[in-house]
Amino acid sequence: MDIIFKSLDNVKVNPGGSLFNTAVSLGRLGVDVSHISFLSDDKASDLLIKFLNDNNVKTEMINRVSDIRTTLALAFLDKDNNAAYTFYKDEILNSDNFINHLDPGTDIIYYGSFFSIDPYINNYFQNILKTCGKSCIKLYDPNFRIPYKDQLPELMGMIEKNFETADIVKASDEDFENIFGVRTGAEAWEKMKEFKVSVLFYTKGDKGSEFYSDQVSFSAEIEKIDVVSTIGAGDTFSAGILYYLDSISGKGIPLNDISINQWQECVRISHEFASQTCQSIDNYLSEQFCNKFIRK
Repeated sequence: MDIIFKSLDNVKVNPGGSLFNTAVSLGRLGVDVSHISFLSDDKASDLLIKFLNDNNVKTEMINRVSDIRTTLALAFLDKDNNAAYTFYKDEILNSDNFINHLDPGTDIIYYGSFFSIDPYINNYFQNILKTCGKSCIKLYDPNFRIPYKDQLPELMGMIEKNFETADIVKASDEDFENIFGVRTGAEAWEKMKEFKVSVLFYTKGDKGSEFYSDQVSFSAEIEKIDVVSTIGAGDTFSAGILYYLDSISGKGIPLNDISINQWQECVRISHEFASQTCQSIDNYLSEQFCNKFIRK
């Protein structure tokens, strides 16, 4: 649960979580999407699961755990409506029901944030990734926040495993600075090539993004907008990537054969999605906005 503070008199509660936000946007866009996670069996998590189901997200792969409480994220918006976070999270110590494989027909798996580097979860998670079919695209977003930076030495091995598994990485300039200490897209791409990543989306907030692959690289600017909240902007950028890849996955196009024009369209859509979220206090695309993108 995200509790968003502009002031003590201006507080909003949103169902949230980075990959949760992406799943909700995809569900509203009509994409066939399932959410994989651990959740508490408390009343707050009942509300989260109902919200997912109400937004066309399948929840059969969510494992309910009795000895944890629903995670809280306090998000404090500054004068520019950028968020700083404080997290209240119980450690998962015991669960026997975590899924151990994906449906063989899975086209894309998107993973990241702290969930994918939780010390308890990571072994389960790496085994899941091994069940992906050869044609399944693996997209990773580290979403590595400042509050976790002091834990980087113990988490680095798991982060590196996730990079090694990924076909595509989408990460912000802050992620790369926090993890590797690099400050440009070109430096970030050099790091990704060490892990044999095929494609990098390097996001820079209101400064746009950069795209890198072995075949091509380019920069894309973003239109200036009046920002209400930046919460969920990166998550809906990811939803844009996934929405576009889903639209061409049935055509069997390998990543290396996607043209520069197609990648540019993918980035354009992703920027449009992120901008729409920034103009709302919600963490995901609005249903009204999604109506024009739903494929009939």
